[in-house]
Amino acid sequence: MSSATAKISDSVSHARLTAALLELDERDDLSPEEEALAEVLTLLIEDDEEKYHPLPSVSPNESLKALMEERGLSGRRSVSKAQAKRLAEFLHVPVDLFT
Repeated sequence: MSSATAKISDSVSHARLTAALLELDERDDLSPEEEALAEVLTLLIEDDEEKYHPLPSVSPNESLKALMEERGLSGRRSVSKAQAKRLAEFLHVPVDLFT
């Protein structure tokens, strides 16, 4: 089956494949075959998510607010440059999101 025609059939399969990928990702001793499997799983999962579960388009402020709420941060005070850098690294987002 080619990757162009492969499709994850349902949410249970998606969850199962994602769990398998995460398990492989946590290991440091993958064989070449397991590395290839992880790559294929990544492509299948990404393709499925892009086609069937796209993320809504939101502004950077909305994204930041959601990330902060998710982590229990209030956002009531201003952020210093040093704090912005640490937050950007912690949240894996560009630092200019905070300026």
